[in-house]
Amino acid sequence: MVGQAPPRQVAGSDPCPRPPAGQKPVANVRPVLGLFGANRLYHNGVKPMRRFRSALTCLAAVAGCTAMADVYDLKADWNEGSNPNGVWSFTEGENLLPHVDWWQRNLGGWAIAQPGWAKSEDGNNRLPFYFRSNGSETFAHDFVAGDIVCHSWDPTNGVGTTHGKSRFTAPRPARVNMAGNTWMGRDIGRSNDWFLFVRGVQVSTGSIASGDAYSRAVPMDFSAGSGGAAALTGHLLDTGDRIDLEYRTTSVGDFVGINHTVTETKVFQRAAPGSVAVKLGKLTAGSLTSLLASDGNAFKVCKFVVPNQSAAPVNVEVSGTSPIANPTEFVFRLRAHTVNGGQFQQTLELFDQQAGVFDPTDVSVAPINTVYGEQDVVGTGTLSRYVGAGSAVKARYRVRAVGATAVALWCHEADKAVWMIAP
Repeated sequence: MVGQAPPRQVAGSDPCPRPPAGQKPVANVRPVLGLFGANRLYHNGVKPMRRFRSALTCLAAVAGCTAMADVYDLKADWNEGSNPNGVWSFTEGENLLPHVDWWQRNLGGWAIAQPGWAKSEDGNNRLPFYFRSNGSETFAHDFVAGDIVCHSWDPTNGVGTTHGKSRFTAPRPARVNMAGNTWMGRDIGRSNDWFLFVRGVQVSTGSIASGDAYSRAVPMDFSAGSGGAAALTGHLLDTGDRIDLEYRTTSVGDFVGINHTVTETKVFQRAAPGSVAVKLGKLTAGSLTSLLASDGNAFKVCKFVVPNQSAAPVNVEVSGTSPIANPTEFVFRLRAHTVNGGQFQQTLELFDQQAGVFDPTDVSVAPINTVYGEQDVVGTGTLSRYVGAGSAVKARYRVRAVGATAVALWCHEADKAVWMIAP
């Protein structure tokens, strides 16, 4: 395998990473990073120990160590041997692209075999194509050996496929920032639009074209996209959440150069629901396991008997166990939608274990419709009040109609509930 990245920490493993067997722990990476730079970290003659690159300190030999943040780099992490490769994958639509040994083996373009990820080498379904340039291109181009390049999709040479995505999948809960840039790989009168999605929601877009101001030397930074710099920072990802960089063309696809990094700024720990109680409404499908993962097995509660007009017809309480007694950040997230059309509102609340009531301040209220979406309620102030005896935590969601509804006895479905808590 070429350029294989070392293994990452996976969900459920020790939140404080340890060095490989036979190596001494790195007690403090700050001095090492300062001397050699984060991308050239050696220890005991072994390169790279990427999990130890962070500018955060981790006393790996001491119990209670805080998980270290990490940096994921599309270029540095490239692996010719598998797709997905750790946190990175390459797709057309939602379909993983297979490996090809020599793209355009017969059609030409390279002096030696150029491997990468595409549906075929020479077929009319060979787009999109993702590769790390080997530098043997025989056509004029604006990228060099080692650059990550995508040839975007078009209908002529992408029969049966669709637009390409490079995808980051979060290996653990963390708040992340993105950085990167892009440019046209050659100037032959073509163009591409790029789109950034976080957890399925578009956060920014931009356009590059032949003859524009951008090049490998002066690429278009993602911060210059429609979402600005703010679109790249502060995203809280749960394990399995995705960031997609997608390229589309309005005419004929072409090569684009890509630099893309995802940097964890704070690592969180998860708390999954341990019990669920329907306080109002009628449970018609699902169980506690329905709330543990976003898998289509939904927890369905429908309007049934409402004691008074002020009560929300759907009222569900979820309880769990916090892994952290004194959090620095405390977030409850719910993925849900309404089954029926109409105007609805969803309210999320956190239970104050010290006061014995749902907190009246840390409340999230948002419209909800038939399309699945995620909503967060974020704790503020003294967060330890949300962690009770035995590390108990509780939250609830309530749903009410705020306008006309398609049916009288409407229903709501929740597909995942989770706390993300930072030490």
